[in-house]
Amino acid sequence: MGVIRGDDYMTSYLKKPDLVITAFPSTNAATKSFLSSVSKYAGVALQNETFTRGVFGHMIVPGKAWTAAELAKAAPLNLKTLHGDLLRVTKSPEAPYGVLIDGSPIALANQAAADGKVVLHLVEGNLFPDDSLQQVAAWRTASHPTAAMKLQEAAPAAKDAPAAAVASGSAGAGAGARVGAGAAAGAAALLALLL
Repeated sequence: MGVIRGDDYMTSYLKKPDLVITAFPSTNAATKSFLSSVSKYAGVALQNETFTRGVFGHMIVPGKAWTAAELAKAAPLNLKTLHGDLLRVTKSPEAPYGVLIDGSPIALANQAAADGKVVLHLVEGNLFPDDSLQQVAAWRTASHPTAAMKLQEAAPAAKDAPAAAVASGSAGAGAGARVGAGAAAGAAALLALLL
């Protein structure tokens, strides 16, 4: 969890005086699940600046502090992230707050800074930027080669499907493929800096 505090880019971004954002960090359980899924590469993931900054940028939507009610009312919509890609917000009557963020429900919503310019929604899954999916799949495959082989045997790859997508079990998953089992940046560290 010291990843955010130890990174000057992330820390300075979060301390901007005029900051207005909506943030979608993972729950601690989802973060632990990710670290378990990449087991022997967990330290590498946490120390990989490109990866951690990508995950950080993918969970931040600059320019507006969206409440869960506003997201539910506006859904379906795409939100542009600090990383430059999109988060898909869809309606889901079964979800606790009525929406899914790239296929994951919000576990805890509307955690706001006193000035209301920063709103945080803890997500039950994790949101990986597209450019990190292949790396996550490689770490998972290397950490659990037997499980990866079983996935490949159970669902043989189409000729055009990337091997990394098959190994991670995300082939053909569309927007839901971004939702991983966790992310390198924990919610507690983000909360500590924002609230």
